[in-house]
Amino acid sequence: MVSNKQNLREQASLIREGVSPSDHDVKDVHHHIESSISISKTSVIAGYYPIESEFDCLSLMRLFSHAGYSCALPKVVERNKALLFFRWFSEIKMEEGAYGIKEPVGDQQPLSPDIILVPLLSFDRHLNRLGYGGGYYDRTLEQLRIKKTITAIGIAYDEQLSELLLPIEDHDQALDWIITPQNVYSATQIIEG
Repeated sequence: MVSNKQNLREQASLIREGVSPSDHDVKDVHHHIESSISISKTSVIAGYYPIESEFDCLSLMRLFSHAGYSCALPKVVERNKALLFFRWFSEIKMEEGAYGIKEPVGDQQPLSPDIILVPLLSFDRHLNRLGYGGGYYDRTLEQLRIKKTITAIGIAYDEQLSELLLPIEDHDQALDWIITPQNVYSATQIIEG
């Protein structure tokens, strides 16, 4: 299973690198989220700092922050453990953390997100995601779902959709939604943009 997933990761990475983002992708994804998912103004929305060819989640987070939502970014506090999320806003100081990914700086208390925007390499129509293989988001989603109701939203491009069912293991956590600039994928339907 591991070598199959690794082969899929390599293929998915190449596909994602070939995507040419457009200027309106972030606004389209923001619109899809706001029109499809009920989000309370008191919700904490956690995103991610984009690396390589990931969707520009930081620009998306800026739109949520400017709309008055509390936003957070993850930190790897301990390897092979769940991520912790810390307050983020456009002007916050960032530093390079684990895996070379930028994280908010400061002695803050972790926040408990209600909405988590999740990066991915590939996804299928059953809302399974293929990540990088570290298991951070799977552990994080599992732990948070034990404590409270959260909404996990994969942020991607339609080119990342796998027409085949992705291989899943017991520890893999499915997403609640996957949003692309063109479409909204949920457990019950696909809403074309």
